[in-house]
Amino acid sequence: MPRRTKPNADAPYPPGWEPFLAAINADLDDDTPRLVFADWLQENGDEERAEFIRLQCDLANGRPAGGAEHLLTANRKRWLVGLPKGVRDRPDWCVFRRGFIAAMTVLGRHWLSRSVFDEHPDADGRAIRRLTALEELRIEQSWNTVVERPTLAGLRALTLTSAGSGLIESLAGSPVLPSLTDLTILAKSSDGVSQRSFRNLFSNPNLARLRRLRVGAMRLGNVVAEGLANQRFAGLEELRLRHVGLDAHGAEALARSPAVARLRALDLRNNPIGDTGLCELLAAPALRNLEALDLAMCQLSFTSVRALADWEGLRSVRSLNLQGNHLRAADAEIIRDSPRAQQLTELLVA
Repeated sequence: MPRRTKPNADAPYPPGWEPFLAAINADLDDDTPRLVFADWLQENGDEERAEFIRLQCDLANGRPAGGAEHLLTANRKRWLVGLPKGVRDRPDWCVFRRGFIAAMTVLGRHWLSRSVFDEHPDADGRAIRRLTALEELRIEQSWNTVVERPTLAGLRALTLTSAGSGLIESLAGSPVLPSLTDLTILAKSSDGVSQRSFRNLFSNPNLARLRRLRVGAMRLGNVVAEGLANQRFAGLEELRLRHVGLDAHGAEALARSPAVARLRALDLRNNPIGDTGLCELLAAPALRNLEALDLAMCQLSFTSVRALADWEGLRSVRSLNLQGNHLRAADAEIIRDSPRAQQLTELLVA
């Protein structure tokens, strides 16, 4: 029989959990520490959390497993104990994977929260990192000081919304950069973003592990394209530059960048690259591995249709979006009829 232990008022686990979470966070890809912890939880009276961990690990590895959602619904409030009050008040902002919170959305002030938000203060994200197996973080209403915190170190994915120059400058020196594989920076029209801030960010050698980059809603597309010229960005697999003012000159810079060599997805939606910019991109010898290409609202004409139909890189493309351009539905047939369109399963034009 599992031995019953006194519930821990400050954590969602029985007393003695700390070494197990430390081992899990030391190797987030390995299920073994998670399953060892599940065995310990069962021995210490928390059978439901133990079963939840095992079920979610099975699901993550493609094995059939039912009941995880029911367990989460029944226990979510208890499994958020110890986190800042602002996080607990928004339980849907926490995503559980393989038994623990893997992705989270927070307001900047909640990451830095003290006793005003929590009866048991543990500010600067320390409680969050100790209690979770956090991999992905989305920060809303962030302050510059949030991304400077050492508690962000080790995260794999970071999303910043409403980003301005100060926040991007702070990110350029953040301890989170060496571990990042996924970075999203979104601005609002009211935010001022300088060229210098992005140049400082892209000059940081700690971005070498980046595999997915998304930048949106700021008029610095050409600066971003120029910043990607460094060899450290040769590992990018996904690049999404939406509504960033990228024009033909920026497209030409992107075509010469090492960042396009391994791209599987390229999204340039709502940028004025025009036919000239697209032809520059399609001429890039390295751009031959794309599976998804989004060129919606890029000021393209029939010239681009012919260029795409003749493009050798079309052989690997499965999804192509040309909506919002000066094209007719009939133009799609020219691309569909291309002998290079063998993998194309989704083509959007009208």
